[in-house]
Amino acid sequence: MIADAGFELAVADFERTLTPIVVGLAASVDGIDADALAGDVTREAFSIAAAVIDSDGIRTDSELWSLLGVFGARLGGDLLRATPDDLRASDLVVGRVAWLDTPSSMLDLLVRYDARHATAHARTYHDKATAIAFATAAVDPYTTEEELKAIDRFRRTMAGAGAAATGDGPGVPSGPASAADASATAPDAAAADELPPARPLEELMAELDDLIGLDAVKAEIRLVADLIRVQNLRAERNLPVVEQSRHLVFAGNPGT
Repeated sequence: MIADAGFELAVADFERTLTPIVVGLAASVDGIDADALAGDVTREAFSIAAAVIDSDGIRTDSELWSLLGVFGARLGGDLLRATPDDLRASDLVVGRVAWLDTPSSMLDLLVRYDARHATAHARTYHDKATAIAFATAAVDPYTTEEELKAIDRFRRTMAGAGAAATGDGPGVPSGPASAADASATAPDAAAADELPPARPLEELMAELDDLIGLDAVKAEIRLVADLIRVQNLRAERNLPVVEQSRHLVFAGNPGT
């Protein structure tokens, strides 16, 4: 079975980055098996991918073959011999979308550690887990709205876990803290004709979310931005991309 290369890369990056963090956190606890913790990180990655696949209820062959190709050798057992039909008939994928709506035990551990030690492990988890979610959605040429909404909910779940422990999201970047900060970073007159460097999308979306109201508009912008991200992932791997209109029409009372 052949797994999608981008999906494989996202999972491997999650394992490579999170495993030493989790093992390090448990180093002071007697009787903890480091190999077992590495397996927990892999199972966490599987849960993320399976939940995104389940989110639209379609569970295509390409998604499931990629899931088996990446995790069969890693997790072993029935996955080594399974087919897409086997997964559709089991609870390994079916019904897993709800996993995205509650912080996992691993994320909760990282968030609580960050709150005590001023580290940013939850942010690392956020970034690597989000990469898996988008790589999963990019396996198929057509990404459904349900998948994009599920990924957005997952990001909010992760941010909410950080907010509950620290009063802020897990390392989500914010804009300047004050007008003085903003003026300090403003370009001088000599550079007035130069465009400022592009800002991270996460930072811009955080500013959008801080605006009062406009919930429907924010949701549409997030969907479009996420769809573009998925399409870019496919384009990077020379996979077909479905052409779609990206126009947004804003309507409302004068001054809206």
